[in-house]
Amino acid sequence: MVTEAIICLEQVKTHFPYRKNFWGQPTQWVRAVDGVNLAIVAGE
Repeated sequence: MVTEAIICLEQVKTHFPYRKNFWGQPTQWVRAVDGVNLAIVAGE
């Protein structure tokens, strides 16, 4: 039986600004998700 992923995500990254400078530009980031892989096959 061959199982093929119906959804496949690779190297997902989500970063949020943590601190901003005087002009409102982000200077530091929080890495909430960094380099995550996800595969969902039928029936899961």
